[in-house]
Amino acid sequence: MAALNRAASRVQRLMERTLLRIEYVQPAHKEAYMAQHPAHSQHQRHSGQPSPVEIQKALAGVDYPTTREHLVEVARSHHADREIVELIDNLPDHEYDSPAAVSKAISRQH
Repeated sequence: MAALNRAASRVQRLMERTLLRIEYVQPAHKEAYMAQHPAHSQHQRHSGQPSPVEIQKALAGVDYPTTREHLVEVARSHHADREIVELIDNLPDHEYDSPAAVSKAISRQH
């Protein structure tokens, strides 16, 4: 179990680094970057929508698999913005096995 938690933590850190790179690409170069890295284009967001990095920061330290209810509790304990808590609370009610599963479920909401 400890090895699984370490692997999940590594995956989460890798996702955060990748998403941070996407978030901070200069606007003039963002379109070209997205064309070169189409897998990242799914992380573009509408204005006002929390970024994937903000969501994962709100869920830092979660042990997977976990339930939606636990994700909401963790986000509240990290004093996440109301929009993030609501976004997580509106996820389907089932177990999530990784940060990627949470991100995928959130992207399906929009």
